[in-house]
Amino acid sequence: MSEPLWWTTDPNVLSTVVEDSFGGWEHAFAEAVKNAYDADAARVDITIPPRSAMLRPDEELVVIEDDGHGMSRQHLQEKYCRIGRPKLLQDGSKSPGGRRFFGRRGTGKMANLAVVRQVRVETWVKGGDRSWTEFSSDLFLQQDSRNLGSSRTDSPQAWVTSEPNEVSSSSGTRLTLQDFLPHAPAPNMRLVHSILLRHFCHLKDVTFYINLDRFRASDHAELAKEFDDEEVDDLGKVTGQIWIARQSLNTPGIIICSGGQTIYGPGLVGMDQKGFRGEPKKVIGRLLGNVEVVPYEDGPINSGLWAMTPSFIALSGSQGG
Repeated sequence: MSEPLWWTTDPNVLSTVVEDSFGGWEHAFAEAVKNAYDADAARVDITIPPRSAMLRPDEELVVIEDDGHGMSRQHLQEKYCRIGRPKLLQDGSKSPGGRRFFGRRGTGKMANLAVVRQVRVETWVKGGDRSWTEFSSDLFLQQDSRNLGSSRTDSPQAWVTSEPNEVSSSSGTRLTLQDFLPHAPAPNMRLVHSILLRHFCHLKDVTFYINLDRFRASDHAELAKEFDDEEVDDLGKVTGQIWIARQSLNTPGIIICSGGQTIYGPGLVGMDQKGFRGEPKKVIGRLLGNVEVVPYEDGPINSGLWAMTPSFIALSGSQGG
């Protein structure tokens, strides 16, 4: 006798996504900034707790605010609160402003829950409403979160409040992260600098401010190598930038992306083993960058990582700083 067999999804899969795919402030900041970029933001403001302030744990906040398109209440419900939404299939590959989307799988927002317990989202659209909602990591990461099934339930997991946008000509989104987890203490300025350098120094059409001070990559690192659709043997066509930071980094390395998704890194593509001419330790400890690869069809990308090393040897002429 044959009987139907049903596949189901346990809510604990969300916890697995967070634990396996994200971790630490680097992912949280990177994913938040990617969302801002995908919303065609021209400016992103990051606010972190000042080191000199004596704040209680519940007063420490990290805020990422942008001037992108913002989200309507319907957008919040149907897109932002839809975990795993196939962005490329539903929205295409580019933003309304013509930018190629960073986001693809609809899971990046979960990176916040790897560092904090409480998230607040405020968003406003031109000529529309200003809406805000809050949610806790407990909703997603507790294994008994029975209300988080594969479809909408009668019991809401969060509430959204909306009111007319007082400044009808403005739009944007403000993400507030608070109640930091024990393994993720408040990020410092140096960490934020390294994250912006590693992930976004190649972006030309967005400006970053940290605690109201403008961030300029050239103030913190020296451009050592730029790839402009350059052919790299056994790998593919490479576009991106490699920088040498003016100070040593806690996590040096290069991120390699393909199709908008990270496929490697941050890592040193073998340079820590093969070395540089001159002073390898000094350079390698300050190396960072982000490159996009359009791979050749006749081999896996990883087989060509070592082939990139000769191109990076050119960095030996940029060891000052």
